[in-house]
Amino acid sequence: MEYLVVKFREDRQVVVDDHFLGSTNQVLEIEEGKHSISLAAPYDFMPHEWQVVLVNSTVVHPFEVDFK
Repeated sequence: MEYLVVKFREDRQVVVDDHFLGSTNQVLEIEEGKHSISLAAPYDFMPHEWQVVLVNSTVVHPFEVDFK
């Protein structure tokens, strides 16, 4: 299992591989491997999507994605 934190200025649903996974600014559990990461509407953030490969993350040191 891998760990991901999606940072954003407000609470928003996180979309991983076209499925809702959880909320921004929280540690999320996700399968190891390649994933597309985005946020739910409204689409007032950049970039519109991240393509990431998750390997060797931990709860203490999760992979971080930052939307502006």
